[in-house]
Amino acid sequence: MVRKRVGDKWVLRLVSKWLKTGYSEDGKVIRQTAGTPQGSVISPLLANIYLHYVLDEWVENER
Repeated sequence: MVRKRVGDKWVLRLVSKWLKTGYSEDGKVIRQTAGTPQGSVISPLLANIYLHYVLDEWVENER
């Protein structure tokens, strides 16, 4: 969905890196396999992009 709205390869690369970051638990870094990092600045942005896309799809299906 981000690729549909963003054409800049560097921005897409940064988003990809954000999604691959892990979190620290008991001094160990645990890599994520799904979702966005909890509390990350990218989480609300990606949620808004997703909801915008879903809303557009829903409106198109209802017309």
